[in-house]
Amino acid sequence: MAKNSGKAFAFGILAVSILIFIFYPDPLWNSVHQSLLSRVLVSYASVPTLVAISLLAVKKFTLRSLIVDSLIISAMKMVFTAAIFFIYISPNKSGKPPEITEESKTEIHVEHYKKDEDFESGSLKGTFVFDSAKFDGIPIVALFDLKTGKSKSKKTHEAQITDCCILPEILLAQAGDKLNFENTTNELKPIYGKVESGKNYFQKAIPGGSVAKGIRLKKPAHIILDNNDIGTKLKEQNILVFSNPYFAVLDSSNSFEFLDVPTGKTQLGIWFIKGKNFIDLANPDFVFETEIKSGLTVEKDFKIN
Repeated sequence: MAKNSGKAFAFGILAVSILIFIFYPDPLWNSVHQSLLSRVLVSYASVPTLVAISLLAVKKFTLRSLIVDSLIISAMKMVFTAAIFFIYISPNKSGKPPEITEESKTEIHVEHYKKDEDFESGSLKGTFVFDSAKFDGIPIVALFDLKTGKSKSKKTHEAQITDCCILPEILLAQAGDKLNFENTTNELKPIYGKVESGKNYFQKAIPGGSVAKGIRLKKPAHIILDNNDIGTKLKEQNILVFSNPYFAVLDSSNSFEFLDVPTGKTQLGIWFIKGKNFIDLANPDFVFETEIKSGLTVEKDFKIN
Protein backbone atom coordinates (compact mmCIF):
# COMPACT_ATOMS: atom_id res chain seq x y z
CA MET A 1 0.00 0.00 0.00
CA ALA A 2 1.03 3.64 -0.47
CA LYS A 3 2.25 5.22 2.77
CA ASN A 4 -0.62 7.66 3.41
CA SER A 5 -3.48 5.48 2.24
CA GLY A 6 -1.74 2.41 3.67
CA LYS A 7 -1.76 3.79 7.21
CA ALA A 8 -5.40 4.76 6.96
CA PHE A 9 -6.36 1.32 5.65
CA ALA A 10 -4.23 -0.44 8.28
CA PHE A 11 -5.74 1.42 11.23
CA GLY A 12 -9.21 0.98 9.80
CA ILE A 13 -8.71 -2.77 9.45
CA LEU A 14 -7.22 -2.93 12.94
CA ALA A 15 -10.22 -1.09 14.39
CA VAL A 16 -12.73 -3.33 12.61
CA SER A 17 -11.00 -6.54 13.71
CA ILE A 18 -10.87 -5.34 17.32
CA LEU A 19 -14.57 -4.43 17.24
CA ILE A 20 -15.35 -7.91 15.90
CA PHE A 21 -13.35 -9.43 18.77
CA ILE A 22 -15.26 -7.31 21.32
CA PHE A 23 -18.78 -7.74 19.98
CA TYR A 24 -18.92 -11.09 18.11
CA PRO A 25 -21.05 -13.11 18.75
CA ASP A 26 -22.06 -10.98 21.75
CA PRO A 27 -20.30 -8.34 23.90
CA LEU A 28 -17.11 -9.63 25.47
CA TRP A 29 -18.15 -8.50 28.96
CA ASN A 30 -21.24 -10.74 28.74
CA SER A 31 -19.17 -13.83 27.97
CA VAL A 32 -17.05 -14.32 31.05
CA HIS A 33 -15.90 -17.94 31.51
CA GLN A 34 -17.02 -18.88 28.00
CA SER A 35 -14.83 -20.05 25.15
CA LEU A 36 -13.21 -17.25 23.15
CA LEU A 37 -12.43 -19.52 20.19
CA SER A 38 -15.17 -18.27 17.85
CA ARG A 39 -14.49 -14.56 18.42
CA VAL A 40 -10.73 -15.10 18.07
CA LEU A 41 -11.06 -17.07 14.82
CA VAL A 42 -13.57 -14.67 13.23
CA SER A 43 -11.70 -11.51 14.25
CA TYR A 44 -8.35 -12.78 12.96
CA ALA A 45 -9.92 -14.18 9.78
CA SER A 46 -11.31 -10.71 9.06
CA VAL A 47 -7.79 -9.23 8.83
CA PRO A 48 -6.53 -10.89 5.59
CA THR A 49 -9.99 -10.54 4.07
CA LEU A 50 -10.07 -6.79 4.71
CA VAL A 51 -6.41 -6.39 3.68
CA ALA A 52 -7.12 -8.11 0.36
CA ILE A 53 -10.14 -5.88 -0.28
CA SER A 54 -8.10 -2.77 0.56
CA LEU A 55 -5.18 -3.77 -1.70
CA LEU A 56 -7.55 -4.49 -4.56
CA ALA A 57 -9.25 -1.12 -4.00
CA VAL A 58 -5.95 0.77 -4.45
CA LYS A 59 -4.75 -1.64 -7.16
CA LYS A 60 -1.68 -2.69 -5.15
CA PHE A 61 -2.54 -6.34 -4.56
CA THR A 62 0.34 -8.83 -4.42
CA LEU A 63 0.63 -12.04 -2.43
CA ARG A 64 3.62 -10.63 -0.56
CA SER A 65 1.74 -7.45 0.41
CA LEU A 66 -1.24 -9.49 1.53
CA ILE A 67 0.88 -11.70 3.82
CA VAL A 68 3.10 -8.95 5.23
CA ASP A 69 0.29 -6.45 5.88
CA SER A 70 -1.92 -9.14 7.41
CA LEU A 71 0.84 -10.27 9.78
CA ILE A 72 1.62 -6.70 10.90
CA ILE A 73 -2.03 -5.83 11.57
CA SER A 74 -2.63 -9.18 13.30
CA ALA A 75 0.35 -8.57 15.61
CA MET A 76 -1.00 -5.11 16.49
CA LYS A 77 -4.43 -6.59 17.09
CA MET A 78 -2.99 -9.21 19.43
CA VAL A 79 -1.50 -6.50 21.63
CA PHE A 80 -4.72 -4.46 21.78
CA THR A 81 -7.08 -7.40 22.35
CA ALA A 82 -4.84 -8.86 25.06
CA ALA A 83 -4.95 -5.51 26.86
CA ILE A 84 -8.74 -5.30 26.47
CA PHE A 85 -9.23 -8.81 27.79
CA PHE A 86 -6.94 -8.16 30.75
CA ILE A 87 -8.67 -4.90 31.72
CA TYR A 88 -12.31 -5.93 31.35
CA ILE A 89 -12.37 -9.69 31.94
CA SER A 90 -9.59 -10.68 34.34
CA PRO A 91 -11.01 -10.61 37.90
CA ASN A 92 -7.82 -8.89 39.09
CA LYS A 93 -4.09 -8.80 38.30
CA SER A 94 -3.43 -12.08 40.10
CA GLY A 95 -6.09 -13.86 38.06
CA LYS A 96 -7.89 -14.94 41.24
CA PRO A 97 -11.52 -14.20 42.11
CA PRO A 98 -11.98 -10.90 43.96
CA GLU A 99 -12.03 -10.98 47.74
CA ILE A 100 -15.60 -10.76 49.01
CA THR A 101 -16.41 -8.57 51.99
CA GLU A 102 -19.60 -8.07 53.96
CA GLU A 103 -20.09 -4.76 52.14
CA SER A 104 -20.16 -6.49 48.76
CA LYS A 105 -23.63 -6.93 47.38
CA THR A 106 -25.58 -7.06 44.14
CA GLU A 107 -29.10 -5.65 44.07
CA ILE A 108 -31.74 -7.15 41.78
CA HIS A 109 -34.78 -5.28 40.51
CA VAL A 110 -37.61 -6.40 38.28
CA GLU A 111 -39.65 -4.38 35.80
CA HIS A 112 -43.20 -5.71 35.82
CA TYR A 113 -45.36 -5.73 32.73
CA LYS A 114 -49.11 -5.34 33.00
CA LYS A 115 -51.46 -6.76 30.40
CA ASP A 116 -54.19 -4.49 29.03
CA GLU A 117 -57.01 -6.92 28.40
CA ASP A 118 -60.73 -6.62 27.83
CA PHE A 119 -62.45 -9.47 29.65
CA GLU A 120 -64.97 -10.17 32.40
CA SER A 121 -63.24 -10.84 35.67
CA GLY A 122 -63.66 -11.74 39.32
CA SER A 123 -61.39 -12.39 42.28
CA LEU A 124 -60.12 -15.47 44.05
CA LYS A 125 -59.31 -15.43 47.75
CA GLY A 126 -58.12 -18.62 49.36
CA THR A 127 -56.44 -20.25 52.33
CA PHE A 128 -54.48 -23.48 52.26
CA VAL A 129 -54.78 -25.97 55.07
CA PHE A 130 -51.87 -28.41 55.42
CA ASP A 131 -49.39 -29.82 57.89
CA SER A 132 -46.44 -27.39 57.82
CA ALA A 133 -44.19 -30.01 59.38
CA LYS A 134 -44.86 -32.32 56.42
CA PHE A 135 -44.59 -29.63 53.75
CA ASP A 136 -41.67 -27.49 54.93
CA GLY A 137 -40.77 -25.80 51.65
CA ILE A 138 -41.77 -22.28 50.63
CA PRO A 139 -45.37 -22.48 49.32
CA ILE A 140 -45.96 -20.84 45.93
CA VAL A 141 -49.42 -20.72 44.32
CA ALA A 142 -50.37 -19.80 40.78
CA LEU A 143 -53.21 -20.10 38.31
CA PHE A 144 -52.50 -21.80 35.02
CA ASP A 145 -54.26 -23.00 31.87
CA LEU A 146 -55.89 -19.57 31.62
CA LYS A 147 -57.55 -18.38 28.43
CA THR A 148 -57.63 -14.60 28.46
CA GLY A 149 -57.92 -13.78 24.77
CA LYS A 150 -55.89 -11.20 22.91
CA SER A 151 -53.68 -8.85 24.86
CA LYS A 152 -50.70 -6.57 24.63
CA SER A 153 -48.00 -5.91 27.20
CA LYS A 154 -47.52 -2.51 28.76
CA LYS A 155 -44.74 -1.57 31.16
CA THR A 156 -46.10 -0.11 34.38
CA HIS A 157 -43.41 0.23 37.01
CA GLU A 158 -40.14 -1.01 38.43
CA ALA A 159 -40.10 -2.55 41.89
CA GLN A 160 -37.42 -3.98 44.14
CA ILE A 161 -37.67 -7.70 44.67
CA THR A 162 -37.97 -7.12 48.42
CA ASP A 163 -41.57 -6.04 47.82
CA CYS A 164 -44.68 -8.25 48.04
CA CYS A 165 -44.38 -11.89 47.05
CA ILE A 166 -40.59 -11.83 47.06
CA LEU A 167 -38.42 -13.61 49.62
CA PRO A 168 -34.62 -13.56 49.87
CA GLU A 169 -34.56 -16.97 48.20
CA ILE A 170 -37.28 -16.45 45.59
CA LEU A 171 -38.21 -13.96 42.88
CA LEU A 172 -41.57 -14.36 41.13
CA ALA A 173 -42.07 -12.85 37.70
CA GLN A 174 -44.17 -13.09 34.56
CA ALA A 175 -42.88 -13.90 31.11
CA GLY A 176 -42.18 -10.52 29.54
CA ASP A 177 -40.77 -8.95 32.71
CA LYS A 178 -37.22 -7.61 32.70
CA LEU A 179 -34.52 -7.96 35.34
CA ASN A 180 -32.09 -5.20 36.27
CA PHE A 181 -28.94 -6.13 38.18
CA GLU A 182 -27.08 -3.42 40.07
CA ASN A 183 -23.48 -4.21 41.02
CA THR A 184 -22.58 -2.06 44.03
CA THR A 185 -19.06 -3.47 44.32
CA ASN A 186 -15.87 -2.38 42.56
CA GLU A 187 -15.37 -5.72 40.83
CA LEU A 188 -16.72 -7.28 37.65
CA LYS A 189 -19.49 -9.74 38.56
CA PRO A 190 -20.77 -12.44 36.21
CA ILE A 191 -24.46 -13.32 36.61
CA TYR A 192 -25.73 -16.68 35.40
CA GLY A 193 -29.32 -17.92 35.39
CA LYS A 194 -29.51 -21.66 34.77
CA VAL A 195 -32.45 -23.96 34.09
CA GLU A 196 -32.75 -27.64 34.95
CA SER A 197 -31.04 -28.81 31.76
CA GLY A 198 -27.91 -26.95 32.86
CA LYS A 199 -28.20 -24.42 30.06
CA ASN A 200 -28.06 -20.68 30.66
CA TYR A 201 -31.45 -18.97 30.55
CA PHE A 202 -29.50 -15.71 30.65
CA GLN A 203 -25.98 -14.54 31.40
CA LYS A 204 -24.49 -11.14 32.05
CA ALA A 205 -21.20 -9.75 33.28
CA ILE A 206 -21.65 -6.50 35.20
CA PRO A 207 -18.72 -4.11 35.71
CA GLY A 208 -18.34 -2.73 39.22
CA GLY A 209 -20.56 0.22 40.07
CA SER A 210 -22.91 -0.22 37.12
CA VAL A 211 -26.37 -1.55 36.30
CA ALA A 212 -27.22 -4.24 33.74
CA LYS A 213 -30.70 -3.41 32.47
CA GLY A 214 -33.32 -5.15 30.43
CA ILE A 215 -32.60 -8.87 30.87
CA ARG A 216 -35.92 -10.11 29.53
CA LEU A 217 -37.58 -13.21 30.93
CA LYS A 218 -38.91 -14.57 27.66
CA LYS A 219 -40.72 -17.75 28.69
CA PRO A 220 -41.94 -19.62 31.77
CA ALA A 221 -39.17 -21.42 33.62
CA HIS A 222 -37.59 -22.14 36.97
CA ILE A 223 -34.23 -20.38 36.98
CA ILE A 224 -31.56 -20.68 39.64
CA LEU A 225 -28.83 -18.14 40.24
CA ASP A 226 -25.88 -19.90 41.80
CA ASN A 227 -22.61 -18.00 41.63
CA ASN A 228 -20.72 -19.63 44.48
CA ASP A 229 -18.24 -21.16 42.04
CA ILE A 230 -17.05 -17.77 40.79
CA GLY A 231 -16.56 -16.14 44.15
CA THR A 232 -19.29 -13.51 44.16
CA LYS A 233 -21.48 -12.78 47.16
CA LEU A 234 -24.74 -12.81 45.19
CA LYS A 235 -27.09 -14.99 47.22
CA GLU A 236 -28.59 -18.05 45.61
CA GLN A 237 -31.88 -17.01 44.06
CA ASN A 238 -34.77 -19.02 42.64
CA ILE A 239 -36.54 -17.14 39.85
CA LEU A 240 -39.94 -18.53 38.93
CA VAL A 241 -41.28 -17.16 35.65
CA PHE A 242 -44.99 -17.75 35.10
CA SER A 243 -47.08 -17.33 31.95
CA ASN A 244 -49.63 -15.03 33.64
CA PRO A 245 -49.67 -12.49 36.51
CA TYR A 246 -51.62 -14.65 38.98
CA PHE A 247 -48.98 -15.99 41.37
CA ALA A 248 -48.02 -15.45 44.99
CA VAL A 249 -46.08 -16.69 47.99
CA LEU A 250 -48.56 -17.73 50.69
CA ASP A 251 -48.60 -15.30 53.60
CA SER A 252 -48.11 -16.20 57.27
CA SER A 253 -51.69 -17.53 57.45
CA ASN A 254 -51.20 -19.56 54.24
CA SER A 255 -53.56 -17.24 52.38
CA PHE A 256 -53.50 -15.42 49.02
CA GLU A 257 -55.72 -13.23 46.86
CA PHE A 258 -55.84 -12.78 43.08
CA LEU A 259 -57.70 -9.81 41.60
CA ASP A 260 -59.07 -9.28 38.08
CA VAL A 261 -58.94 -12.95 37.13
CA PRO A 262 -60.69 -13.94 33.86
CA THR A 263 -64.03 -15.66 34.50
CA GLY A 264 -64.52 -19.36 33.92
CA LYS A 265 -63.02 -22.60 35.12
CA THR A 266 -59.34 -22.62 35.91
CA GLN A 267 -56.75 -24.54 37.89
CA LEU A 268 -54.86 -23.49 40.98
CA GLY A 269 -51.50 -25.09 41.58
CA ILE A 270 -49.25 -25.11 44.63
CA TRP A 271 -45.54 -25.89 44.72
CA PHE A 272 -43.27 -26.26 47.75
CA ILE A 273 -39.86 -24.78 46.92
CA LYS A 274 -36.94 -26.16 48.87
CA GLY A 275 -33.27 -25.37 48.31
CA LYS A 276 -31.84 -25.85 44.83
CA ASN A 277 -34.36 -28.46 43.65
CA PHE A 278 -35.86 -27.49 40.32
CA ILE A 279 -39.63 -27.64 39.97
CA ASP A 280 -41.80 -28.21 36.93
CA LEU A 281 -44.13 -25.23 36.55
CA ALA A 282 -46.43 -27.33 34.36
CA ASN A 283 -46.86 -29.93 37.12
CA PRO A 284 -47.65 -28.48 40.56
CA ASP A 285 -47.35 -30.60 43.70
CA PHE A 286 -51.12 -30.28 44.11
CA VAL A 287 -53.82 -29.04 41.72
CA PHE A 288 -57.27 -27.69 42.57
CA GLU A 289 -60.12 -26.93 40.19
CA THR A 290 -61.99 -23.68 40.74
CA GLU A 291 -64.30 -21.30 38.88
CA ILE A 292 -64.11 -17.52 38.71
CA LYS A 293 -67.40 -15.63 38.46
CA SER A 294 -67.85 -12.17 36.98
CA GLY A 295 -67.78 -9.36 39.52
CA LEU A 296 -67.59 -11.72 42.49
CA THR A 297 -64.91 -12.77 44.95
CA VAL A 298 -64.68 -16.53 45.28
CA GLU A 299 -63.45 -17.52 48.76
CA LYS A 300 -62.29 -21.10 49.31
CA ASP A 301 -60.24 -23.27 51.62
CA PHE A 302 -57.87 -25.70 49.89
CA LYS A 303 -56.99 -28.72 52.00
CA ILE A 304 -53.90 -30.84 51.49
CA ASN A 305 -53.78 -34.17 53.31
